[in-house]
Amino acid sequence: MRLRKILWILPLLMTSLAFSCSTTPQEGVPEILEGRSVCAECGMIIDDVTFAAALRLNDGTPKVFDDIGGLLSWVEHQEATGLMWVFDWDTRQAVPADQAFYVFNSHHLTPMGWGVAAFSKYEAASEHVNESGSDVMTWSDLGEAFHNGALGISNHMEDMSTATEQSEEIEIEHEDH
Repeated sequence: MRLRKILWILPLLMTSLAFSCSTTPQEGVPEILEGRSVCAECGMIIDDVTFAAALRLNDGTPKVFDDIGGLLSWVEHQEATGLMWVFDWDTRQAVPADQAFYVFNSHHLTPMGWGVAAFSKYEAASEHVNESGSDVMTWSDLGEAFHNGALGISNHMEDMSTATEQSEEIEIEHEDH
């Protein structure tokens, strides 16, 4: 009798366990652990969420980025889509990417040199514009600027190229003496 009860309960327990362990897509902003999470675009550790961005693919897969430009690059080169967030420059709180306001400044020292800061409020972005002399952009403006090569990484790469050339010139001069 006792064995019959166990045999009857065992399939119920197995079914319950199977459903509780199933992989259902998660929702919401993917967690970013500063100093531990790895950027999906460049593979670097995310040290500061202020510059970060996150994406939850439609299948629930989380992707995190150390720089807003990394998210822009990933989205432009991938077929997959999902919900995207950026982090407010002042509050460090997640904001849906299409609801944020953006300021590009080539002097912003962002992890990958894209120079983009996000704000949850237009007023905060406007104040930052007054300090930096740039324009307030929407997500679609930012995407267009990225696509046209008008954001920081092109300038960053030119600066890196110039620095490398100068470094090589210094090495050649040093070898001549």
